[in-house]
Amino acid sequence: MASVLLIGFDSAFEASLYRALSAQGHSIQTAQTALAALRMIRQTMPALILLNTDLPPDANGPMTQDGFALCGAIRAQPRGAETLIGFITHRDAVADRQSGFAAGADDYIVIPFQMAELILRTNAWLRRGAVTPPAAAAWLRFGPLAVDCHTGDLWIAKRHELLTPVEVRLLSYLIANAGRPVAAEELLRHIWHQEPGTGDPALVRVHVRNLRAKLEDDPAAPKLLLTSPRLGYYLAQEQNHGPTD
Repeated sequence: MASVLLIGFDSAFEASLYRALSAQGHSIQTAQTALAALRMIRQTMPALILLNTDLPPDANGPMTQDGFALCGAIRAQPRGAETLIGFITHRDAVADRQSGFAAGADDYIVIPFQMAELILRTNAWLRRGAVTPPAAAAWLRFGPLAVDCHTGDLWIAKRHELLTPVEVRLLSYLIANAGRPVAAEELLRHIWHQEPGTGDPALVRVHVRNLRAKLEDDPAAPKLLLTSPRLGYYLAQEQNHGPTD
């Protein structure tokens, strides 16, 4: 069904992931180190990457053992915005979750967990990642910005940025609801398909912060992507001048 790359897991846990995911029909590859993973990714970008936060050292190079840094390096690849990335780790501190999302991850799963839950979540990620907007909706425009929903390319004024798949979905939802504060709970439900009361608002905060850094000239004083205290996030409606050619 989809190509999946597993990075940095011990042999027993890797074998469990391999069996569970291959039983779903996915094509599985594995890499232990950051250097090995990047070599594979430069050849073929998988549809889904599952990686650990702590990686074994590279024997033949100075590559980092930090999974967060590897996530950022993957996103920096020419097709790095196309893949879905999820961390699987024992590290459950809020700061670690924030680091994962800030590096560009789509999700963060803490061990222990039920393998059935992982299967449900990975299949949901892959379904969302496979959704291609219709040709008429390939481009979205809002005030000074234009985003290509297929590639993640964002132009705002004369600046170019590259959005991750989750940032495209987040921005698209905010554009569709421009001017209305959207609560974190609503975004978790519609963007990440998480059941009410089960999602982590930190996931939304970090992705909004990352998106704001790409949209705003001064993210500390935003003019486009705003926060309404206790209500949520919204795009300032006065910025919307309508579609342009």
